[in-house]
Amino acid sequence: MIKQFSNLLLHGTPGLGKTTIAKVLAKEISEDVLYINASKDTSVDVVRGRINEFCCTTAFGDYLKIIVLDEFDYMSLNAQASMRNVMEEFYEASRFIITCNYYNKVLDAIKSRTQMFQFKPLDKQIIGKRCIEILNQEKIKCPDVKQLGKLIVKFYPDMRKIINELERYSVNGVFQFNPANLDSSDVFIELLKDKNWNEIRKNVVGSVEYPALYKEIHDKAGIISKAKEVDIRLLAGEYLYRHSIIVDPEINFMNCIDQIIKELE
Repeated sequence: MIKQFSNLLLHGTPGLGKTTIAKVLAKEISEDVLYINASKDTSVDVVRGRINEFCCTTAFGDYLKIIVLDEFDYMSLNAQASMRNVMEEFYEASRFIITCNYYNKVLDAIKSRTQMFQFKPLDKQIIGKRCIEILNQEKIKCPDVKQLGKLIVKFYPDMRKIINELERYSVNGVFQFNPANLDSSDVFIELLKDKNWNEIRKNVVGSVEYPALYKEIHDKAGIISKAKEVDIRLLAGEYLYRHSIIVDPEINFMNCIDQIIKELE
């Protein structure tokens, strides 16, 4: 049993490997691991039921019992509050590895009971080298490295998304990336300029992660409206901040669209 191992809180933007590291650590430390996707099991009943029951059972041999709580920032405040007592009551034989995207949505009481590590984006050059390694391992040719660079820039810093798109555009043993295939963002900007609220909700919402959409609005505010460029950038920043603390990201995003359309009228 590794008594020195502390409760951990791994935080950072999506796609940086927090969940993978959490699972690897859990397997290295113990054979007795409970994994919970906290974005699905958000209620206090999960803490009182599955987690509490797991901690109460006898550990295998001399192992610590490890509970991995993935995407913990989606858990309700009541559930997080209940976690405080569980973490203290079973500390003798149990440890928690918590991951989250939005650090500010985690109660201070949980933060104070964990050792925190922030995951920061890798340098684009490092990601590029890794992508080339993957292509070589899979025996996939890359005729134009510049196109690979454009793919990385488009989805940076989400390494998971970059690798998924790398696979998507590898066809018949060749990396065949056409930047035009990713110009759906331009369609979104045109819909916004046209104040087409219904089409945005129908065709844009759910197709791209919300932080990427806010960044698109921010970066192309001058294209949407030169006269309202600053106001649009401020709105994008404000609603991106709200995104990290609200319950329904779709409503928040469409409220941002409402405000921008109001500015354009």
